[in-house]
Amino acid sequence: MDVKVERTVAAPQDKVFAAWLDPSVDGCPFKDHDELVLTPKVGALWYWLVHSQHHYGRFLEINPPTRILHTWVSRYSAGLETIVTITFEKKANATRVVLRHTGLPNGEYGEAHREAWQRILGELQDAMA
Repeated sequence: MDVKVERTVAAPQDKVFAAWLDPSVDGCPFKDHDELVLTPKVGALWYWLVHSQHHYGRFLEINPPTRILHTWVSRYSAGLETIVTITFEKKANATRVVLRHTGLPNGEYGEAHREAWQRILGELQDAMA
């Protein structure tokens, strides 16, 4: 199963890109955490524990300010290494953020990712407005 979620964020492309990788910034998907290991560089592993749920992966591409590509493994990916691609496209005074999460299991676990990414992009959009 593949998931695609997009939002237009009322902030410059470079700021939205930087916010995505900075857990000190409101709207960063990793801001809320019980434990976090996040070194945003190609080849680095990341680990995110939130609400007793473990998530981890590795960065495959970081291309400021346009694209981030990383793997994603969690209980809800059924232990599969899935791929998350986030693109940041300049749109006048805003940024169009498109997130694609590919290789998810079909059914409720895949749909849970869709709902979570919609919420996360909505929080980013609200925080940067």
